[in-house]
Amino acid sequence: MNQLLKRYWYFIIILGLVSLFSDMVYETGRSLYGSFLKQLEASSFVVGFFAGLGEFLGYALRYVFGRIADRTGKYWWFVILGYAINLVSVPLLAFVGMWQWAVVLIVLERIGKALRAPSKDAILASVTVHVGHGKGFAIQEVLDQLGATIGPALMIFALGAQANYVRGFMLLFIPAVLALLFLLLAYFYFPKVGQIQSSTKSFTIKELPRSLWMYMAAIALVAIGFADFPLIGFHIKSHDIMMDKWIPALYALIMLVDGVAAFVEGWAFDKWGIKVLFFVSFLNPILPWFIFSLRPEWIIVGAVLYGISLGAQESIFKSYLASVASDNRATLFGTFHLVYGLSWFLGSAIASYFYGISLVGMLIFLTLVQVAAIPFFFLTLRSGK
Repeated sequence: MNQLLKRYWYFIIILGLVSLFSDMVYETGRSLYGSFLKQLEASSFVVGFFAGLGEFLGYALRYVFGRIADRTGKYWWFVILGYAINLVSVPLLAFVGMWQWAVVLIVLERIGKALRAPSKDAILASVTVHVGHGKGFAIQEVLDQLGATIGPALMIFALGAQANYVRGFMLLFIPAVLALLFLLLAYFYFPKVGQIQSSTKSFTIKELPRSLWMYMAAIALVAIGFADFPLIGFHIKSHDIMMDKWIPALYALIMLVDGVAAFVEGWAFDKWGIKVLFFVSFLNPILPWFIFSLRPEWIIVGAVLYGISLGAQESIFKSYLASVASDNRATLFGTFHLVYGLSWFLGSAIASYFYGISLVGMLIFLTLVQVAAIPFFFLTLRSGK
C-alpha cells in the first residue's frame, strides 16, 4: 500500500472516530426521545410530528447547505459548525422540563446535522474514489454504528430503574467533546485530504438521469414507510412492553446489526452494485409487523430486521450516489436528502396519526408503501448501473 493510499485510509478512520463519538451522542438521544417525551406528557402525535419535522429539516436543509458548499468550497467550515450544533443540542436536554423545549433541541440537533452532512459526504466521496466507495462508506457506517451501539447500551446503567433521564443526557457531554477533538485533529492534520474544487456550473434536478429519478422515487417510498424509532419507543412505553432502560438497549441492538449489515452490504455493493439494495428492500414490508408487536420477543426480531434494512440504506444509498456523481457532489447529496427528508416527515406524520387511531391501520399503511418501493428499485437496476 503506497503512502498516499495509507493517508486516505487514515483520514477515513479518523473521520470515522468522529462519527463513532458523535453517534454515541445523537443516536443515544434518538433512542430516548420517544420515552422521554412520553415522560414529559407529550402525545403520540407530538412525538411523531416533531421527530418527522426534525428529520425533514435535517434532510431538506442539506440541499441548501450542499449548494452553498459547492459554490463556496467551504466544506470544512460547514462540517465543523454543523457538528458543534449537532453535538451540543442533545446533552442540553438534561436541563429541560417541558416537552415544548425538548422538541426545540431535538429539531436543532437535526439542523446541525443538515449543516455538516452534505459537505462531509462530498469530502468522503472524493476520498473513497481511491479505495472503493462501498468500502469507504461501509467503514464509516461500521464506526457510526459502533458508537450508536455503545451509547444506548450505556443508558441501561445510566437511566437505572428510576429512569433518570437527566443523568443520562448529562453523560453525553463526554463523547460530544471527544468527537469535536477528533474532528479538529482531522482538519488540522489533513486539511487538504479530500479537498475538492468548488463548482461554478449550475446543477438542476432536470439534469438527473432516468436511473436517478427511479432511485429517488424508491428512496422516497422507503422513507415514507420506514417508522422512526421515537414512535417505536413511544409504542413500547405506552403499552408497558419493556422497562424504560431496555428501550435504548433495543436501539443499541438495531445499531449493532446496522453496523455489521452495512459492512457486508458496502463490500457487496462494490461487487454487485445497486442490486444489493433491491434484494434487501423485500424485508421492509414485513418489518413493521414485528417492530410494532405487543410481544417483546417479536419486537427483538423486528429490531434485527430494522438494523439490516437501515444498514443497506445508510451505506448503499450514499455509495450509489457517489458512484454516479463526479461534479456538484454536495448538491447532489443535498438533493437526495431533500427528497428523503420530506418523505420521512410525511411518513412520520401519517404513521403517528394512524397510530392514534388504529395500530393495525398504521401497519397496513407502512406495508403498502414499502411494497410500492420495490418496482422502482427494479427500474433503477434496469435503467442504470
